[in-house]
Amino acid sequence: MITSYEDAERYFGRKADRNRKIYNGMLKTYFYQFLGPKPPKESVREKNRRKDKMEKNYICDGNEHKMIEIRAILSDLGAEILSQKEAGLRLM
Repeated sequence: MITSYEDAERYFGRKADRNRKIYNGMLKTYFYQFLGPKPPKESVREKNRRKDKMEKNYICDGNEHKMIEIRAILSDLGAEILSQKEAGLRLM
Protein backbone atom coordinates (compact mmCIF):
# COMPACT_ATOMS: atom_id res chain seq x y z
CA MET A 1 0.00 0.00 0.00
CA ILE A 2 1.33 3.45 -0.88
CA THR A 3 -0.14 6.34 1.11
CA SER A 4 0.78 9.70 2.58
CA TYR A 5 -1.20 8.87 5.72
CA GLU A 6 1.18 8.12 8.61
CA ASP A 7 -1.24 6.01 10.68
CA ALA A 8 -2.26 3.70 7.84
CA GLU A 9 -1.04 0.60 9.68
CA ARG A 10 -3.32 1.31 12.61
CA TYR A 11 -6.38 1.68 10.37
CA PHE A 12 -5.40 -1.29 8.24
CA GLY A 13 -5.59 -3.43 11.35
CA ARG A 14 -2.09 -4.87 11.51
CA LYS A 15 1.54 -3.86 11.49
CA ALA A 16 3.24 -3.90 8.08
CA ASP A 17 5.90 -6.53 7.47
CA ARG A 18 8.03 -3.90 5.74
CA ASN A 19 7.71 -0.16 5.32
CA ARG A 20 9.70 2.50 3.51
CA LYS A 21 9.51 6.27 3.31
CA ILE A 22 9.47 7.51 -0.25
CA TYR A 23 9.00 10.98 -1.66
CA ASN A 24 6.69 12.00 -4.47
CA GLY A 25 8.20 15.39 -5.21
CA MET A 26 8.00 17.19 -1.88
CA LEU A 27 5.19 14.94 -0.60
CA LYS A 28 6.36 12.36 1.94
CA THR A 29 4.67 8.99 1.31
CA TYR A 30 4.92 5.57 2.89
CA PHE A 31 5.20 2.22 1.16
CA TYR A 32 3.77 -0.50 3.41
CA GLN A 33 4.17 -4.19 2.51
CA PHE A 34 1.80 -6.72 4.03
CA LEU A 35 3.15 -10.17 3.17
CA GLY A 36 1.04 -13.31 3.24
CA PRO A 37 1.98 -16.58 4.90
CA LYS A 38 5.11 -18.34 3.68
CA PRO A 39 4.51 -21.36 1.45
CA PRO A 40 5.23 -24.75 3.04
CA LYS A 41 8.67 -26.26 2.44
CA GLU A 42 8.91 -28.87 -0.29
CA SER A 43 10.54 -32.18 0.41
CA VAL A 44 13.26 -33.48 -1.91
CA ARG A 45 10.82 -36.07 -3.20
CA GLU A 46 8.25 -33.39 -4.14
CA LYS A 47 10.92 -31.31 -5.89
CA ASN A 48 11.96 -34.33 -7.97
CA ARG A 49 8.33 -35.01 -8.90
CA ARG A 50 7.93 -31.41 -10.04
CA LYS A 51 11.08 -31.69 -12.14
CA ASP A 52 9.79 -34.91 -13.72
CA LYS A 53 6.62 -33.13 -14.80
CA MET A 54 8.68 -30.59 -16.75
CA GLU A 55 9.73 -33.06 -19.43
CA LYS A 56 7.66 -31.44 -22.20
CA ASN A 57 7.53 -27.75 -22.94
CA TYR A 58 5.18 -26.18 -25.43
CA ILE A 59 6.03 -23.07 -27.39
CA CYS A 60 3.15 -21.38 -29.16
CA ASP A 61 5.00 -20.30 -32.24
CA GLY A 62 4.55 -21.47 -35.81
CA ASN A 63 7.86 -20.07 -37.05
CA GLU A 64 10.11 -23.06 -37.82
CA HIS A 65 13.36 -21.06 -37.65
CA LYS A 66 12.36 -19.59 -34.27
CA MET A 67 11.68 -23.13 -32.99
CA ILE A 68 15.18 -24.22 -34.06
CA GLU A 69 16.64 -21.24 -32.19
CA ILE A 70 14.55 -21.92 -29.05
CA ARG A 71 15.54 -25.61 -29.06
CA ALA A 72 19.22 -24.65 -29.31
CA ILE A 73 18.92 -22.22 -26.39
CA LEU A 74 17.03 -24.71 -24.19
CA SER A 75 18.94 -27.85 -25.26
CA ASP A 76 20.75 -28.23 -21.94
CA LEU A 77 17.43 -28.71 -20.08
CA GLY A 78 16.99 -32.17 -21.53
CA ALA A 79 13.30 -31.47 -22.09
CA GLU A 80 11.35 -32.01 -25.26
CA ILE A 81 10.37 -28.67 -26.85
CA LEU A 82 7.24 -28.91 -29.01
CA SER A 83 5.73 -26.30 -31.27
CA GLN A 84 2.03 -25.63 -31.25
CA LYS A 85 1.63 -27.59 -34.47
CA GLU A 86 3.75 -30.57 -33.29
CA ALA A 87 1.69 -30.81 -30.10
CA GLY A 88 -1.54 -30.82 -32.08
CA LEU A 89 -2.73 -27.64 -30.42
CA ARG A 90 -4.92 -25.15 -32.19
CA LEU A 91 -5.29 -21.82 -30.44
CA MET A 92 -8.02 -19.46 -31.44
